[in-house]
Amino acid sequence: MRPGHLGRAGIALLLGLAFLLGGLAGQPALAQMPQLTYGSATVDGQIGEWNLSTDRYAAMYPNGDASQGTTGDLYLRYNCANQTMYALVLLAEGVTGLAQPNDAWVALETVGNVVVDGNTAGNFAWVGVGFDGNSGHVQGYEAAFPVTPNQQVIQHLIAQIQTLSGVPSSTERNGDSGVVRIKPRCPVGNLQVTKTVDWNGFPPDATQSFEICITGPAYPNGNCQSIGPDGGILSWNNIAVGAYTITETDAGTAWTTVISGSPATVTAGATANASVANTHDAFSPLSLAELCSDNPDISRRWQVTNPNPYPVTFTYQLEGTTQSGSDTAARQRHRRALHQHRGLQHPRHRRQRRGAGPPHQLRPALRTRIRQPPGDQDRGLERLPPGRHPVL
Repeated sequence: MRPGHLGRAGIALLLGLAFLLGGLAGQPALAQMPQLTYGSATVDGQIGEWNLSTDRYAAMYPNGDASQGTTGDLYLRYNCANQTMYALVLLAEGVTGLAQPNDAWVALETVGNVVVDGNTAGNFAWVGVGFDGNSGHVQGYEAAFPVTPNQQVIQHLIAQIQTLSGVPSSTERNGDSGVVRIKPRCPVGNLQVTKTVDWNGFPPDATQSFEICITGPAYPNGNCQSIGPDGGILSWNNIAVGAYTITETDAGTAWTTVISGSPATVTAGATANASVANTHDAFSPLSLAELCSDNPDISRRWQVTNPNPYPVTFTYQLEGTTQSGSDTAARQRHRRALHQHRGLQHPRHRRQRRGAGPPHQLRPALRTRIRQPPGDQDRGLERLPPGRHPVL
């Protein structure tokens, strides 16, 4: 190929590029995102806190058509602490807005996804109501709506207000490509909470769980995680910087909870630490004592005493029978009647004196068998060490 000669391939490439550009003619180019201002605003209809130079984000046009001239401006501020976008719509001089709640709104991505409008109490306020002596006329509005930071770019932020001319002022037309784009970027850090569990001699319960919650800038309404009976580390990563309060859902009266490092301050790019320690109340074994039975050939009565300041669940099995079960001993004495039926192989017993025999210690959640030795019917039960024992 001679220098300066395109050749057929070069001509075809230029023709294809010309066709592509021709197909895009008349469509708005993908807008560069302006610099977003970070800060807060009070949605009260007063605009003194706004900087009409640095907070300006986009122009507004009749029906969003830029070829028709500017009819107003959109101003934005983003607050990382509460993840809220604040918007000010201010019409141009000589353009009058109408205080029509359904026709003043902000939508994200599509016009059908309205995030705030004139009916949104607390997050919307008219600006310049009655500025010309007509209470139905306005100069614009303030609004606030939630936006999660550090996510994908929002390709369409559409703000609109109806005007006296009958043509709304809007940032873009429906179907325009990326005229007003936003992506709040906020500094983030991590929070780790170390959970320790001291069972203090109490048999660990595999079903026990603990719920730890944090409340702060990323989670104004709180966010909770659960962890099992052995404790461990709970992590909240890439959360907005600021102070977080750590709490634990009540684990019950048997537990003492100590929280250290709360509130924890999360800083950009760093990990804050806190700890939650749970200690179970000291455990004393249950005791078992025989009570007087009206008909010992049919029914035997035993008394389980729980000296602990919390309920304890135990299981039992009556040796020589199919009788077994479980129960919970409350803080006070807990009685349980164990029934023997005729036809079962068991020693014959005489009625025992009320309270006869020394108590027997039981461990919770362990199977306990109860048996009185044959030929020794009048003797009370002998003391047994904690653990699994045949008892009756």
